[in-house]
Amino acid sequence: MRFPGTAYLVIALTLVSATAQEPKKPSQPDRNAFTFLNWDLNVRIETQTDSLFARGKITLRNDSAQSQRLLPLQLSSSLTWASIKQSGNAVPFTTSKVRSDLDHSGNVQEAIVTLPVAIAPGASLEIEVGYSGTISLDTTRLAQLGVPLVIRAATDYDRITPSFTCLRGVGHVLWFPVSLDPAMLSEGNRVFEETSAWSVRHSLSTMGVQIETDNQNRVLSNAQLVRIEFLGSVTIIEHWWGHLGLTGPVLVAGPYEAALARQETGKTAFSVNFLPDHQTQAQDYARVIRDTTPMITGKSDFPASLIELPEAEDTTFDADTVLLTPLKTIDRKSLEVTITYMFAHKTLWSPRAWIYEGAAHLAQALMREQQDGRAAAIGYMQQRLTPLTLVDSGAPETAKSNSLVNTTSEVFFRTKAMYVWWMLREIVGQRVLLDSLQQYDPESDKEPSYIQKLLEKNSHKDLEWFFDDWVYQDRGLPEFTASNGYARPSLQGIFLVSATIENKGGAGAELPVIVHTEAGDVPTRQLVPAHGKVAVRIEVGSRPINLTVNDGSVPEADRSDNTTPIKIGHP
Repeated sequence: MRFPGTAYLVIALTLVSATAQEPKKPSQPDRNAFTFLNWDLNVRIETQTDSLFARGKITLRNDSAQSQRLLPLQLSSSLTWASIKQSGNAVPFTTSKVRSDLDHSGNVQEAIVTLPVAIAPGASLEIEVGYSGTISLDTTRLAQLGVPLVIRAATDYDRITPSFTCLRGVGHVLWFPVSLDPAMLSEGNRVFEETSAWSVRHSLSTMGVQIETDNQNRVLSNAQLVRIEFLGSVTIIEHWWGHLGLTGPVLVAGPYEAALARQETGKTAFSVNFLPDHQTQAQDYARVIRDTTPMITGKSDFPASLIELPEAEDTTFDADTVLLTPLKTIDRKSLEVTITYMFAHKTLWSPRAWIYEGAAHLAQALMREQQDGRAAAIGYMQQRLTPLTLVDSGAPETAKSNSLVNTTSEVFFRTKAMYVWWMLREIVGQRVLLDSLQQYDPESDKEPSYIQKLLEKNSHKDLEWFFDDWVYQDRGLPEFTASNGYARPSLQGIFLVSATIENKGGAGAELPVIVHTEAGDVPTRQLVPAHGKVAVRIEVGSRPINLTVNDGSVPEADRSDNTTPIKIGHP
């Protein structure tokens, strides 16, 4: 289990918090009113006492339609608010512990700040904060669900200790101020939905953290290292996130050594950070990274790294260009698939989640295809399909909010987007698709149609129908049936196969149509519009057996009626 980065993990429980179902009282602050634009923090970590002391400034913008006088700020329940100021003056605030599984402790420490002047819609403000406390291994939220201790400790391993520190942010431990509606794991997917929505909303936000530590451990992150300074027994490290991405800021510290896995001329490095006595395992990982060919590349160039987790049972966690993982005996193919995902994130940045994540998952499918063929790639995608079929109803009222350009749901911007990129590859060709992604400029992506126009320019194909059905609107998934299979043989031994293909779903697709014959399969492709029927005619050189539409490369909930037997007529 991971928070975030796991596509739609469902925890089914019968007991749901009654308080979570109560409507928001008018006097309660709007926890979604403010977007955090920037954090500028000074953080001191004292490993001997598991302690964190922080002060700094936060820039926020009121993105609601109403003026806001109350500002909610939340931290992990193990941290305490010390001061909150605006323009150098203390502002009044109240604090309370709020039940929420968005922190590993199962609670958050919330400060409700009363601002001197209401903040108008679209206006920004800067707040100075100070807080401190301890961050220890805490598995309370999972214990409340009855999860065994060994699994809890391997999942919620965030902590500050002399030998290992890990701070993973929203959904794990709130070590920096945020504002989110409370969510409980007992509410199905609520925690994951809140985490995902927060991540998408703040993916372009920035953060600078100057960290002071009391030991010589290396402090690593999924950000750019700006400065490191040694002052006697104190080390000062400064990290900068030019954009938080879809994972948010992650800090890890320990007695790490580094093995350079990959360094291309003029490019930032890909490294493996390992704990003492694990150099051999690190070199094995580095060797696979060196031998892995990126499947998708873009214009960006971010440093990437693997960071070893201390326990073999610890759950792997991906943080955009950083992977937290135990160094185990290598399953080479699985590691290549993971590395391919990181390579895509290393060079292809997009402010649009469906491009950033969907293309990275496409890279994994392409790697499976390179390893073991098309069926393996489709199998990889289908392993992730079920959650999408459960939620993608295509209801008119969610056509805009669930569209790929607007969604905040991981199951859409990861899984559905992966299928969309695969289908685009089959429509325009792999070379055109990869060239277009290589040319993609996130700074020029000012409107949703930017990538469509880039693909159309390079492929000389009209893709408006596809983007309207799959990207700009959520029309649900297609639902294909094949019927009326018939073949008439000729005197030359050629069979003309005909069949009817119907799409009962709300999204059209160009999909594979395969005639299975005694001599093998004969594939072709056919565009079938939403709520439409088409008649296909296919010539084959040997006796046909049946015809199948969709080999699984187009997402579909039910493929049980996708094959029709072929009746052989008389010449």
